Amino acid sequence: MKTIKCITNTLIVAVFSIGMLSAQNNEKALLTMSEITVKQGHNAQFMEGVKQWKECYLENKGEETWNMWQRVQGEGTVYVMTGLMSNWADMDKKDPVNKECYTTVLNFIMPHVEKVNFNIARTMPEFSRGPSEDMKLVWVTFYRVKND
Repeated sequence: MKTIKCITNTLIVAVFSIGMLSAQNNEKALLTMSEITVKQGHNAQFMEGVKQWKECYLENKGEETWNMWQRVQGEGTVYVMTGLMSNWADMDKKDPVNKECYTTVLNFIMPHVEKVNFNIARTMPEFSRGPSEDMKLVWVTFYRVKND
């Protein structure tokens, strides 16, 4: 049980770390998506923990960027944290500010998390159209392709 909890804690810290990485160009990029399911009845505490973590990150002069989304349909309370990386090597980058805020994640976010699902997708600029500046909602559909 301790091993599972340690792995889960490490995953949450990785989610909040990787989700902040950002690419600065329109070339192919990697999109990180962390779906965080909050325990039933824990939404207010979870959001307060995220607020504390963000304050800690900014107070310690963190420079990475990310987006936080709230899923508006489906089962449970789910938040999605997204970020962009220019390449796989960006996953190895260390952000010293994350060390400063690690205990905030463990003490004020983790107790309210039921599960985390982490995905990475590659952009396809040749099939894309630039995002709208006034975008407020994103419709996400995943397809499982059968190779015949």
